[in-house]
Amino acid sequence: MKAKINNLLGTYNIVGNNLIHIVSNKKLLITERQNITDKKALNFLLDKTDGKGTYISSIYNVSTISEVSVFKFDYSGLKYKLELNKGINTAYITKL
Repeated sequence: MKAKINNLLGTYNIVGNNLIHIVSNKKLLITERQNITDKKALNFLLDKTDGKGTYISSIYNVSTISEVSVFKFDYSGLKYKLELNKGINTAYITKL
């Protein structure tokens, strides 16, 4: 079942593989697939706000420079960019 999230945009604190939104109570998890295929990305995003772990989208690595990794993903017909800055433990989700 796919997550029903109204707004993914914003700034998140990185805690391990979790992204915690700095304003709302939203909690996302970046995880890896157990069974890798040619058609699916290695990493994907789950909504862990309610604790269950509802699928959001596969995330595709666009670039990694130093401690900053940039991913793109689609959700509900919109394209997003996820930027992980592990140097300052902060993530940003913006629309493309």
